[in-house]
Amino acid sequence: MNIQLNNVEIDEAIANYMESLGFDTTDKTVKIELTAGRKNGYSAAVSIEAKTATVTEVKPVEAIPATTETEDKSADEPLFG
Repeated sequence: MNIQLNNVEIDEAIANYMESLGFDTTDKTVKIELTAGRKNGYSAAVSIEAKTATVTEVKPVEAIPATTETEDKSADEPLFG
């Protein structure tokens, strides 16, 4: 029997293997770098990192000056000019 795995399948298999070893990959980015060596065959460098938060641009809001309560002085002013 001959089974061929593509790069995505190999990465998924390695990530599943890391989970079986007890590493938590939930909500994390798993980066796998495969290397072919002459003496030791293939090796994989695995990095498990927290996902970075996406930053969204927030538009500035104009400040509204605070008002203070003042006495009603309208009674002291003449009604017509």
